Amino acid sequence: MRVRARREGEAVVLEVDDDGFGARADFDGRGREGNLGLSLVSSIGESRLGGSVEFSTGEGGFSCRIRFRDTNFEARV
Repeated sequence: MRVRARREGEAVVLEVDDDGFGARADFDGRGREGNLGLSLVSSIGESRLGGSVEFSTGEGGFSCRIRFRDTNFEARV
């Protein structure tokens, strides 16, 4: 498993990649599969952060990418 965070201009990209078995071919990450954890990832990434969430799966494993603009948030420190 690999977890990365990087900046792309004004956007922050969080990535989690797993080289395991992946997910079913019809997986879309929107909760129809009964996976509460990935449904929460989608909800938080899109609703709370105002970003986009991408899931991909295949022979190389499973990955999730969340992209959001950090200009929506004030510095707290």
